[in-house]
Amino acid sequence: MVSSSGPRNVRVSTGMIIVLVAAVIFLLIFSSNTSTNNNNDTTTLLQSKSIFAQLEERGAGTTNATTITNNTTTEPQAFLTYENPSWGIFMQYPSNWTASTSGLTDYTDVIAFYSPPQNVSDLFPARLKISVVQYSQDISLPDYKNFTLSILNQSRQFTLINSSDVTVAGYPGYRIVLTNKPFPNDTLILHSMNVATAVGNKIYQITYDGEEQAFNRHLAEVSLMLESLVIENG
Repeated sequence: MVSSSGPRNVRVSTGMIIVLVAAVIFLLIFSSNTSTNNNNDTTTLLQSKSIFAQLEERGAGTTNATTITNNTTTEPQAFLTYENPSWGIFMQYPSNWTASTSGLTDYTDVIAFYSPPQNVSDLFPARLKISVVQYSQDISLPDYKNFTLSILNQSRQFTLINSSDVTVAGYPGYRIVLTNKPFPNDTLILHSMNVATAVGNKIYQITYDGEEQAFNRHLAEVSLMLESLVIENG
C-alpha cells in the first residue's frame, strides 16, 4: 500500500494554470524518437473514445478485475490497491506498475503510476497522475471546464482532439484528449488524457500521458484503474 501526506489547505485562484504548466514540462522532456503516421493518429483517437466510453457506461466503483482484454488476447494481471484516506482516494493499479510520489513537479500532485519499460530503448513509460487542487470555496465543474478549455485554445503547445462529459468515481466530470508534437521536424507524438471532477471545494484531476505507442499500449490497463477509482467526500 502506498500513502502520501495529508491535505494541504491552500487558496488558489490559478490552480489549473499551474497543473497545465506541470503537464507541459513533463511532455517536453520526452526525446525518444518513435515511428508514427497519420493512420496511427486516427487509431489513437478511436481507441481513446472506445475505452473511456465504456467507463462512462459501466460507472465507477471498486473492482477486483484481474484480467486485461486487448482485442484477441487475454492476459492475467494482478492489481494492488492505492489508498490515501487524507484525500479520500482509493484506486487499484497493476502490480507491475510503479507507484511513486518522487519527482512530482507540482504541489497539487498526489501520486503517479508508471508503466513498466518494454525494453532498454523504452526510456519514457506511460504515466497516470492524480492531482488535487483545494480551493477556499466550492467549485463549479462547468466553470472549471470552460476555464481549462479557454487556456488550451490559447496554447500552441497542444492540439485539442476532443472534450466530453464523463462520470468520474460516481461524480459528474469531463475528459479532454490532447496531442502534442514538441519537435516539428521529429516524428515524436505525445498524447494526454485529462479527466477531472469537482467534489466540494476540491478538483480531482487524473492525467494519463505518454508517447503515442506507450499511450495506446496501456489504455486497457488505465481504463481498469479509472473504473476502480473511489473518491470519498469529506
